[in-house]
Amino acid sequence: MLMQDVVYRRAAAHQAEDLQRLADRADREGVIIYVERVVGRHDATSGRDPTRLYRVSPSACDCPGFTTWGRCGHAALLASQLSWIPDPTDAGPPAPVAVVLLPAERGDELARRRERAELARSRLAERAADPGAADRAHAAANAARARRMASGLSVVRG
Repeated sequence: MLMQDVVYRRAAAHQAEDLQRLADRADREGVIIYVERVVGRHDATSGRDPTRLYRVSPSACDCPGFTTWGRCGHAALLASQLSWIPDPTDAGPPAPVAVVLLPAERGDELARRRERAELARSRLAERAADPGAADRAHAAANAARARRMASGLSVVRG
């Protein structure tokens, strides 16, 4: 076994342990992951404020912790519940993956990127015009998510 392989396996094992530790702490703090099955979107409650919801995926979250550190308990808990955290004892190199975009899919992806960029530009312009609007919009979005959650969405528990 090459030294590079040993270093990679150790780093992967430590990363998996760190993610599992974050997931366990989020679970102890009472974080709940909600899933909207129609679109497959996940939201997580805050461990400190159960009325606060964050949009979360196994690799990203819109909470302040993820913004600051690049990882958080919400994303780690979701990854754990989806069994995406690898077993630290079996941390081999990842298998290569090839993604081929067909012409129609590529055009759709470009259109989605343009739409996201335009939305981001418009949000920046709105924030510059009214600095308090972002806080009000975020509060309204959280309230709307909470209403949708209460109206029959599933709850994913670990």
